[in-house]
Amino acid sequence: MSGESKIAPRSVEFDFDRVPVHWVGDRPFLTHLLNALHFLFEHGERWFCDAFRETLPQIQDTRLLGEVRGFIAQEATHSHHHTRFLARLDSQGLNLPGVSELIKRELARWQRWASLHSQVAMIAGIEQYTAMLGAWIFAQDTLRDADPVMRDLFLWHSAEEIEHKSVAFDLLQALRPGYFYRVAHFAVASTSLFVAWGLILMLLIWRDKHASLREVLVDFARALRDGDFPLRPVLRGAVRYLKPGFHPREDDNLHLWTNYFASRAGS
Repeated sequence: MSGESKIAPRSVEFDFDRVPVHWVGDRPFLTHLLNALHFLFEHGERWFCDAFRETLPQIQDTRLLGEVRGFIAQEATHSHHHTRFLARLDSQGLNLPGVSELIKRELARWQRWASLHSQVAMIAGIEQYTAMLGAWIFAQDTLRDADPVMRDLFLWHSAEEIEHKSVAFDLLQALRPGYFYRVAHFAVASTSLFVAWGLILMLLIWRDKHASLREVLVDFARALRDGDFPLRPVLRGAVRYLKPGFHPREDDNLHLWTNYFASRAGS
């Protein structure tokens, strides 16, 4: 079939019913740092899918067409499972009334007012970060002490982010190439992403009745000390993206996803 691709969704299931409140080794800061991503991924990855579906009639390259279709299928699966975990947070008293709806509303506003090419450019920038964060989770072994279900969720998601890390960038280059266009939208995407991530993190910490502020700050200091706070990989990924001749394949981390899925297949 025209447009076939090796990038495809995988059948995975996660039982979140027994996931503890502080599922990363009883560490409140690191747990909520990652919990905040569920809120962003829930509607953010649905936005990716919506925008990329609109681009399909514009794609002339058969290989890229297949990869975009595979990307859409993977991101839709990611969004589904992160939405499911938000129900677990709700049962733990860590629901954030209105946050998911606010994110959904803001993304809908972007879809109304931003051109399709602008949306693709912002998504390409965000995908640079998700690939860098995925590689960091593997390289740093950030989830070494995490609940097994959540460890599997994040490793699976990280591996697929690394697997399809070039798709959004290649789509942008096919639709609207140009260094300054890419960089300008990367700046918008970066600002929006990290402001939202930081605000949601603070709200989760505020809502958490199972840990004191002192415990959170102690864990934050530990994360900085041990490299469990992704500042360096995020900055490194941003600097690379700003290079005029950049392409995501420059980051030599594809072995991380191949090794991970090979280990899953053999287990």
